[in-house]
Amino acid sequence: MHLLATSIVLLASSTPTWASDPPPVPLTRPEMKQLLEESKKFRPRLKPPEPTPEELAAAKEQGNVSGSRGNLRNLLPRELRRGAFFFWDGRTQDMDRIALRNPKAPATSPRRSSARSESSSTRMRIDPDPKMTLDYAFKTMLFWIVSRGNNCVYCMGHQEAQLPAFGVTEDRIAALDGDWSEFTHAERAAFVLARKLTVAPQTVHDADIDAVRRHFQEIQVQEIIGIVAGFNAMNRWTGPLRLTQQEFRLYLTPTSPQYATRITQVGPVPPGRTGTRCQPAANPRPPLESRSAVEAKWAECARRKPRFALVDESAARALLPAGTFPSHQPVPHWACLLLNFPKAGPAKVADLLASETQGALTPRLNAQLAWASARADHAWYALAHARDRLRALGLDDDAIFAIDQASGSFSTPAERAALAFAHKLTVDPALIDDADFEGLLTYYKESEIAELIVHINHDVFFNRVTEAAQLPLEKTTNGAVSQR
Repeated sequence: MHLLATSIVLLASSTPTWASDPPPVPLTRPEMKQLLEESKKFRPRLKPPEPTPEELAAAKEQGNVSGSRGNLRNLLPRELRRGAFFFWDGRTQDMDRIALRNPKAPATSPRRSSARSESSSTRMRIDPDPKMTLDYAFKTMLFWIVSRGNNCVYCMGHQEAQLPAFGVTEDRIAALDGDWSEFTHAERAAFVLARKLTVAPQTVHDADIDAVRRHFQEIQVQEIIGIVAGFNAMNRWTGPLRLTQQEFRLYLTPTSPQYATRITQVGPVPPGRTGTRCQPAANPRPPLESRSAVEAKWAECARRKPRFALVDESAARALLPAGTFPSHQPVPHWACLLLNFPKAGPAKVADLLASETQGALTPRLNAQLAWASARADHAWYALAHARDRLRALGLDDDAIFAIDQASGSFSTPAERAALAFAHKLTVDPALIDDADFEGLLTYYKESEIAELIVHINHDVFFNRVTEAAQLPLEKTTNGAVSQR
């Protein structure tokens, strides 16, 4: 096939493209590849700690210069550094070597070659969940669509490296950015749901779920929702922090003429936009509902039926460590939903509970962030859980609803800065800029900002999973929902 080669010359500009703030949206495939190449020079918005000797050794083994600069996750308390974002894919060590490591690096570390067994190349990087059955390449295509919708340059770079390694052709990757007519009905239904759950989660309805159900098993539909929610969470870490792309990755590859000038239909661009790059467009969201309207939504939420079966009480407690939830309260519906996945579910339950109770930020601020994020996503189940967390901390409903107006009488300037950031990160991760971080640095240390972002990551996951599943509110003896 005749190919149109992309330029390998960096764009000339008085201001380097990688310094753009926020990063621009590439409109065409060649421009995407160019931006991915430039992202190797991105400067993180937070300063990572000095790398450990183990990190330096791993980076040297992989030929990964950027990886030797330190890991931003090390800014976090140890209890918050976990989080596979529900992507329990069962990749093997050899798969990682092909897709995630420098292809010029040695097949094995010289330090470990003598101890490496014959079967280690097929050892799972993550022990896969037996209920997660979707093909790895298909899930990575969903990740690509989510990352494109959020203009997460770092994550797009990873998916661009992984997809070819597992047999997805260049033209098929290019087609992900178009009208999807070249894909199967099943793939298209999943793609539509993935993008909708990314940019407008409040608009997901029964018809969107049913369209996917026609092609996938019930548990696979839940897997799609869970991983798409997880990808959205991950984008809100890697994108706003403006992580540096690995230098060994090759992006400036040829593009077929049929895709060379097509304008993205997935990225956050204004309608009718043409050219090569533009600033990301905001995601339209309806205005926040009044207090009375929210209370009416909660009443509806208490009566609604879940879209998916939930694990029953005894099975849920058997899957969780003893004491995870109080014995006098039922296991909350959100946990019973996640526990449909017997390995990924308990791990994610632990992550969400750690996000609520662990770390340096106060429980009050964590719960306020959950409220602001759920409000932005119009996620009623999640909002009620945030309300009850705040009630348990001593806030009355007047103070809770005042969070929406950032009322000075109920919140501090530091809280107001964090809440404004939480709303923006929830709705428009592609629009986060240096000014947002500068505002936070007035009140918080870099390690606290990293933690704040992680809490919002978990909130974004929680909003999407619980609302897509249409979870009803729990009833307890005191009338409150179970605590998350």
